[in-house]
Amino acid sequence: MIHKIRLILILTAFPALLWGQNTLSGKIADSKTNEAIIGAIIYIPDLKRSTSSDLEGNYQITNMPTGKYLVEVRMAGYAVKNTTTNVNGNTVLNVLLEEAHLETKEVIVTGVSHATELRQSPVAIKIVAKEFLTTNSGTNIIDMVAKNPGISQIQTGAGIGKPVIRGLGYNRVITMFDGIRQEGQQWGDEHGIELDEYAIDRIEILKGPASLMYGSDGIGGVLNFLPPKPMAEGKIRGNLYQNFQSNNNLYGISGDVEELNGYSLSVPRQHITHLRLSSNNNFILGRDRLSVILGYQQNLRREIADALNPNEVGLYLHLTTVTYDVKYLLHEMAGWNTSIGINGMYQINNINKGKEFLIPAYNLFDAGLFVYSAKNFGNLNISGGLRCDTRILNSKALYYNVIPDSSPVERFLPINRQFQNISGSAGATYIFSEMLMMKANISRGYRAPNIAELSANGVHEGTFRYETGNQSLKSETSLQEDLGLDFNSQHVSLGVSVFNNSIANYIYSKKVQNHLGKDSILNPSNPVSLYHFVQGNAQLYGGEIEMDIHPHPLDWLHIENAFSTVYGLNKSNTADSNKYLPNIPAAKYRGELKAQFNKGFSVFKNCYAKVEMESYFNQDKILREANTETVTPAYTLFNAGLGTDVVSKKGTTLCSFHITGNNITDVAYQNHLSRLKYAPENIATGKTGIYNMGRNFSLKLIIPIGIKI
Repeated sequence: MIHKIRLILILTAFPALLWGQNTLSGKIADSKTNEAIIGAIIYIPDLKRSTSSDLEGNYQITNMPTGKYLVEVRMAGYAVKNTTTNVNGNTVLNVLLEEAHLETKEVIVTGVSHATELRQSPVAIKIVAKEFLTTNSGTNIIDMVAKNPGISQIQTGAGIGKPVIRGLGYNRVITMFDGIRQEGQQWGDEHGIELDEYAIDRIEILKGPASLMYGSDGIGGVLNFLPPKPMAEGKIRGNLYQNFQSNNNLYGISGDVEELNGYSLSVPRQHITHLRLSSNNNFILGRDRLSVILGYQQNLRREIADALNPNEVGLYLHLTTVTYDVKYLLHEMAGWNTSIGINGMYQINNINKGKEFLIPAYNLFDAGLFVYSAKNFGNLNISGGLRCDTRILNSKALYYNVIPDSSPVERFLPINRQFQNISGSAGATYIFSEMLMMKANISRGYRAPNIAELSANGVHEGTFRYETGNQSLKSETSLQEDLGLDFNSQHVSLGVSVFNNSIANYIYSKKVQNHLGKDSILNPSNPVSLYHFVQGNAQLYGGEIEMDIHPHPLDWLHIENAFSTVYGLNKSNTADSNKYLPNIPAAKYRGELKAQFNKGFSVFKNCYAKVEMESYFNQDKILREANTETVTPAYTLFNAGLGTDVVSKKGTTLCSFHITGNNITDVAYQNHLSRLKYAPENIATGKTGIYNMGRNFSLKLIIPIGIKI
């Protein structure tokens, strides 16, 4: 393992790019007045290079490699401009920006082979911009993301949220950060994602099988968390970020500051350490490009659950992961943009440092070879590809003494499994006009069963269940069809998307009953119910509708509406008690009324105020067999918020304030995907389960820090 760390560090020190001798330059100006625009950001996603326009609107990027690139130009108060240009020698690209009264929408997708305009991608993708993360609040990053249509979360209290995309979660959703897949025991109900939410600039959410580019575990989709874009040469910029929330006095600080106070957590609690090293390099090979992304992660998870021994570690998981992603991107040939690549990971999970055992120690290796290509035929854009995957999983047997000086008892059998599969995707986007376009895509995904599904044998603290694995489980395979329609006019934006996902060998856990028809209890001293992993064929279908009303000339008024729903059916068992899949989120509606004044008042710029309603429908389509799930009644939450930038006389932003209130009517509710919904009965109230968070106010203070060299 030491040699692997050295390799990553050596590659990290290697030059990020072997540059060419070309120059891209031009002028940024207002489309109506032709006046120069100062400070516009010119960004090339494929090269991760940027610069800004000077006092005369001019810009220049030197040492550019020869090739065809997507160029993004953005400036506050103007619509984002994207254009594709061929760079060869001294290339001139002048850009005219049009004034925009609404907030800027992210329009470039990077979670594919080449940087692509969102409107050209046939895959269902939702972009969560920095503006959304700033003006909304949540107890964690997934809590905020789950406000979007088609996105939900498995919750274990306020601090732990696991993403669910169109009804699929756990190891069916891959979490990425800056090109590296996040590995931190995703199989666990109360194992959240270990990411710094203050270091995220935007999020790209791929809805549906993404196995073509990412392999196993991408059968449900991908959350691609992206850091801020690189600054122009000669500039350093950062933010001091402070966030305080009234409920339980939650707080967060990000920046080069020292925390002045802290909290001492009682039992049960988790102590998690996550180390990440990454290397992201691009090599220019003539007109082609080689992308090499390597990552090293070490995840230490210690769970303390014994109140009588608060320093004794129960479950101790030590996960080490090395990831690799190598892509060869060919230059455009006959209009085709093609890439060939291989990616995967090597993983070691040790569990021999605690006194509790839920899964065995194991080694995992996987690799996937893929080819992806896209072409533009005028108004028609097509893309697709194929992939072949292999995953090898070896786990160790475990014997231990239940009673001192007694004979060892077998806890885990050894596992030696190999999984292979083929994934693919094909889709098209047809642009009828500037206002109307249609998308269609069909994709095949696969997921190998995870270590818990194969071999779990123990109590999973916090989930109130004893889990047992099933070594005979097969890989899941899915076939999903997507169809979308987008309409954008001066007054209304409308997006409609529907999907149908057929999954063979769908894996899920259900409660086991004894011969008396009651819950099976293996240990009377710790009376938690027994759950076992099984599989069958499944179908998930549904869709999302988003409508954004921005009536002209009332440019300050912004009305958002979003509705999403998903149905999950067990096609292998049509009995009333077993016809629905577990952990399917309830249908939801979100509406927002927002007033935004970009020009502001005096020293206050970009002022806004908003009110929001989140309505979750009754969820009675549940797995009733053995009382695995219970019905969740409908509920409605009301939120509100306001904020502003404070600027100097020269127009420099000094700081930003954002105040939000969630659940301001203090509704008592339980989310259907909350694991704490199944907590034991509270004797004092007579109610079963723990309710979600009540009224919560959040105050954010952001102070930008900039240095020009």
